[in-house]
Amino acid sequence: MELINKNKLKTIEIDWSYPLKIDSALISERCNKSWGIYYISRKFGGKETLLYVGLTFHQNFIHRINQHRKNWINQFRGEKYVRFGEFVKPSNITKAIIEDAESGIIHQIQPTKNICKKRSYTYTEQYKISNTGFRGIIPKEIPMSCH
Repeated sequence: MELINKNKLKTIEIDWSYPLKIDSALISERCNKSWGIYYISRKFGGKETLLYVGLTFHQNFIHRINQHRKNWINQFRGEKYVRFGEFVKPSNITKAIIEDAESGIIHQIQPTKNICKKRSYTYTEQYKISNTGFRGIIPKEIPMSCH
């Protein structure tokens, strides 16, 4: 297995939005975007828990969040929030880059409702994921690891 110098990895920079309550998020301008990354969390008992990290590509955030509301969000007590991630770097975002970022974050954080990518994942390129803005409980930096 080849070891990679994490300081030489290309960077994906994601700027996270302020957390919006799920219902408020659905009327947000950002929800109409047809590609990107998001995460859903809940606050209960004074503690925030990351529930799900997801991506959209060729469907808007409203559709994806409504799927989650229909399938599982109401299983959790407390206030549910969504944060939208805007890709700052690289400047040309592809589906592969969005998938690589989602994979690295899921593997690092282990969200409750994500099923895939928790034990291992594949990627097209290995990155260092830099998280800025209102990142909540996501670490400031996530180096993707070899799997």
